[in-house]
Amino acid sequence: MEGIVLLVLFAAFVIAPMAGIWKVFSKAGIPGFLAFIPFVNLFFLCKVANREWFMGFLFFVPIVNIVFSFIVYNDIAQRYGKGVGYTLGLIFLPMLFFPLLGFTAEPIKGFKEVSNEASSNESFEVA
Repeated sequence: MEGIVLLVLFAAFVIAPMAGIWKVFSKAGIPGFLAFIPFVNLFFLCKVANREWFMGFLFFVPIVNIVFSFIVYNDIAQRYGKGVGYTLGLIFLPMLFFPLLGFTAEPIKGFKEVSNEASSNESFEVA
């Protein structure tokens, strides 16, 4: 019984937000599998938020990382046309709000959604 509970909690707190971030990355034209690579995904979250990739290093600076997380999540929510309430949802309930953001039909403003077939045929540029 404990194993089933742990599996459900793992799915809710890890798999669901990662699947949502995968879709957010895909909508931004970034390969979705990068959502599963620890630390690397932070740099690509900056790209989705329309920030320079190297600003991802701010996630590793104590105290600054908290403020910068709010800024990045707010920028991502705004790219989807969402408000501050959605930003708070991304921060405090990512297991719910990232999948909602990733699996909605709305594209990110300023990006074209890339299908899997198109992304495998095109090269990916970081800069």
